[in-house]
Amino acid sequence: MGPTRAANASRSTPEPYGLRTDGQKFATPTAPALWQAGRMSRLLDGEEIARQLQELPDWKQDGDQIVADLEFDDFGAAMVFVNRTAEQAEEANHHPDIDIRWNKVHLALTSHDAGGLTQQDIELAHRISEGT
Repeated sequence: MGPTRAANASRSTPEPYGLRTDGQKFATPTAPALWQAGRMSRLLDGEEIARQLQELPDWKQDGDQIVADLEFDDFGAAMVFVNRTAEQAEEANHHPDIDIRWNKVHLALTSHDAGGLTQQDIELAHRISEGT
């Protein structure tokens, strides 16, 4: 079996591969390769972010990410929402940071590979918000 996530996290430079759930390595494209292939979105400027967040009342900008703090009736309802959000994230191949505290869910979206906010973050925020 390959190195664990914890072992990889301690390295200063990421390895150019990922690990499948069975421990086998797979190649991951580098950021420059993604830019050349046109698969990485450009960073949004502050004006674009502010304009688009007007349509997302649950979301606000926090540095280089957008965040939402949502409250549900109970833990079960929060988990139903989180599971639906996870499915949407998998479909989009873009994954928010999720923090669950009983009936409260904190979400944060950023495009780590691009170094900030991209249209992909805004689009996923719309998909998530439609499910609340």
